[in-house]
Amino acid sequence: MDGAKWTLFPNGSASFEAKIVSSDSNDAWLMWVNLLDSAGVVLGPIHHGGDPKFVKGTVKNQWHWWFDAGSFDARLYDRINSMRMTSHC
Repeated sequence: MDGAKWTLFPNGSASFEAKIVSSDSNDAWLMWVNLLDSAGVVLGPIHHGGDPKFVKGTVKNQWHWWFDAGSFDARLYDRINSMRMTSHC
């Protein structure tokens, strides 16, 4: 994954973009994102269709853009200081 970027909005919506590649066919990138406060405490996840797991299929050795969207509890917006993204292919 390269150039991953999340954009969060006060209404609780979020957008994501990154370039991804895999060395295997029929593979997928999996990603989970948590929002953190200034002390590093987890406020909650960004959901995708109610699920905190984001999934994007890949084609062997071909770079692709991954655009996705999610949502979070809008009441948390003013407390968000950082994010923790976990991903693997």
